[in-house]
Amino acid sequence: MDKSTIYSIGHGSKSIEKFINELKSFGIKYLIDIRSKPFSKYYPHFNQSELKFALEKSAITYVFLGEQLGGLPSDPTCYTEGKVDYEKLKKKDFFKAGLKSLITANEKSIPLVIMCSESKPQECHRSKLIGEELLLNDISINHIIDENKSKDQLTVMSEVTKGLGLINLFNEEATFTSRKNTDNMKFDFFTIGVYRATEETFFKKLVENNIDTFLDIRRRRGVRGSKYSYVNSNKLQEKRATTEVSITQSSKK
Repeated sequence: MDKSTIYSIGHGSKSIEKFINELKSFGIKYLIDIRSKPFSKYYPHFNQSELKFALEKSAITYVFLGEQLGGLPSDPTCYTEGKVDYEKLKKKDFFKAGLKSLITANEKSIPLVIMCSESKPQECHRSKLIGEELLLNDISINHIIDENKSKDQLTVMSEVTKGLGLINLFNEEATFTSRKNTDNMKFDFFTIGVYRATEETFFKKLVENNIDTFLDIRRRRGVRGSKYSYVNSNKLQEKRATTEVSITQSSKK
């Protein structure tokens, strides 16, 4: 098995300076963000826009593949009893497409890193799902631990299984799910109105309150006139591409 040019990293609570220094120590040129939601409530320097800006200053290209390789997919059929079922997820076409992008990059010897939020690779889907699927393609991902320090995929998975391996005494292969159970997750709900708000103040309120999902419950998804045109359906979807807010429209009743 040839040495891979694919690395993984978790941002955790690191400063942006330490984070970028770790990337530089491995000659990383591309960062692939595989977070389903590309923002951090407690560490805003890892929000998508701030992170992209910081990386560009260090000549590192930012790419978002959270919709293909994210650990908390929006597809409800990927879940079993409230947890992401990796056996189901890895069979999805969107995941296969994202994985193929990594395989192609490795074939071209492109030095890249996939990034998620968990600092420990053994606690993240980048090892238990992506790393294992890459291993089936003879690609051993390198998990960055610190500057000039990394662990290979087999070492990390040995930590996951506590040295017991993926096959148990009954010749059964271990399966993995996400650590988070979405059935028991707590959510904060807010409401917001559009009238008397400008486009700037409207979206500023969403960001200031760390809103990650915006549910449009209006019967009519448009307003007349230019003053509030920024909340028309097509405009909201365009805004989705430039913010960390996922915009969803409810079905009509």
